[in-house]
Amino acid sequence: MADNRLFNISSALSAVVTPPPGGEVQPPVSATTSTTTGVITAQQSAITFAGAPAAVTLVWKVTGYAVPALATSKLFPIVLSLVVGMLIYWQSATFTTRRDKVLGFVFALINSFAIAAATLGIDTAAKP
Repeated sequence: MADNRLFNISSALSAVVTPPPGGEVQPPVSATTSTTTGVITAQQSAITFAGAPAAVTLVWKVTGYAVPALATSKLFPIVLSLVVGMLIYWQSATFTTRRDKVLGFVFALINSFAIAAATLGIDTAAKP
């Protein structure tokens, strides 16, 4: 594996460090330092239209496992979807006028029901 050039390609950020004679090896200094946030736990990834139904479904299924009456409840994921939809609205609310706030709230409410429909399944939400 040491002779495989694919794994031994050097880049600008990772230089090969050779120890000085009789000295200690110092780690290479990175050209850029950044803080990384895990994609799974970041607010921006969880609070999206794609992430919200997954989060609601996850909470619903785990809670339903702990409390079996909630596992078959259709009201619980709807209420949870409304809470998540309002959290998305609250997090992104940068509206200045009253009209924009009302319109934002109405669309957040509609998106909350879209989250509930995605969580329950489109057929389940569309059929009586």
